[in-house]
Amino acid sequence: MVLAAYGKPVQDAYYPIPFRDDQAGIVMQDTQALLQMANVIAGQNPVRQGQFVKGNKTLHEFQSVMSNANGRDQLTSMLLESQVFTPLKEIIKINILQYQGGVSLFNRDLQQAITIDPVVLRKAVMDFKVSDGLTPSDKLINADTLQTAMQVIGSSPQIAAGYNLAPLFSYFIKTQGGRIQEFEKSAEQMAYEQALQQWQMAMQNMALGLKGMDPAQMQEMMKQMPPQPVPQQFDDAR
Repeated sequence: MVLAAYGKPVQDAYYPIPFRDDQAGIVMQDTQALLQMANVIAGQNPVRQGQFVKGNKTLHEFQSVMSNANGRDQLTSMLLESQVFTPLKEIIKINILQYQGGVSLFNRDLQQAITIDPVVLRKAVMDFKVSDGLTPSDKLINADTLQTAMQVIGSSPQIAAGYNLAPLFSYFIKTQGGRIQEFEKSAEQMAYEQALQQWQMAMQNMALGLKGMDPAQMQEMMKQMPPQPVPQQFDDAR
């Protein structure tokens, strides 16, 4: 047998078996079907996975559909909230109420340091609403209705007289993700600007009345005018 193979090429002793995957197409089809069924079970779609899908809906219609299609995610969020986060927050709250000491912290909204009194903190009744990041803020605060209300308040002097429009406008911008509260004028600055405006109007009226007077009368009238307001009179108004 060895003598029979002598002098013959290696191909005569070994034949390479070709690789044939006849089931590859079927496997890929089954994989696509499994992925589609998994997306249906999990409530996913290509858009929520970051893919662009061309359609015939407007931007507002598309956002409305997507914002109302998070029922499965909300169910999971409610389950995690009730089983994990609510007990965790209760534990943290109880620990704070028991062991919180007196401390001074910086409040970013007020832009000033505030003193934490543990006794007052234990007596406080806190009521607030926080979005969980899953529920759109439009479901908590209707931006369109609030915008219409702002327009009505601005156009009605009777309604505007019952509200502080500057903090209300800052709150509206805050609900849309902006933060302009630190740009609000302080009460001291507004009082200074109002007093300065009144002084300037009085000086203009006096300038009109001084026309035709002799210099002696003008100097006497100028002495009767109040001095110009300065910011130091209004507790360092900015």
